[in-house]
Amino acid sequence: MAAWLQCRDSFMRQNFGDRMDAIIKYESNSSPFDQIKHMDADGSEYWLATELLTLLGYQT
Repeated sequence: MAAWLQCRDSFMRQNFGDRMDAIIKYESNSSPFDQIKHMDADGSEYWLATELLTLLGYQT
C-alpha cells in the first residue's frame, strides 16, 4: 500500500506542482507518529525505538 502512495504522490507532484506538495506535506505530518515513520526499500513502514521513546516522553 505504501508504494502505491509514493507513486500517487510522485504523479500528483508532476501534474500539480507546489500545490500538491503542500497537500502531501499536510497529510504526512498529521500525526507525530507519521513524522518519525521510516520506510524501507519495499515500502514497509517502521519506527525506531529510540524515536518512539522520545515521542512518548521517555528519556534515552
